[in-house]
Amino acid sequence: MAKILENGNKLTNAQVAEVLMNEMPDSHKKILVNHLTEGEKNARKNFAHAVLDAYRLLPTEDEAQEKSKRYCKYLMEKYMKSYGPTEGEESTIQLLISKIIEAKG
Repeated sequence: MAKILENGNKLTNAQVAEVLMNEMPDSHKKILVNHLTEGEKNARKNFAHAVLDAYRLLPTEDEAQEKSKRYCKYLMEKYMKSYGPTEGEESTIQLLISKIIEAKG
């Protein structure tokens, strides 16, 4: 699995989620919100399964969309291949999910 680098530094899972929180295009939020399970306690699982279900639907018409799709896939794969969250990851992904749901409003 590839690393996510920004300005030459490897990002943690929580940092990747933070980047998505600030930079995810509205087009991706509108697609993912329909695949998130409301009330799911495990934010990482909820997000990973939403990405898994919607991955092919996420457009990549520009650089921002390509980056968002790549970061979503990274977090999904990290969830599928790991045993537990890294420090701060669960709460950060919960905030990301909240931002995605806000975009629906």
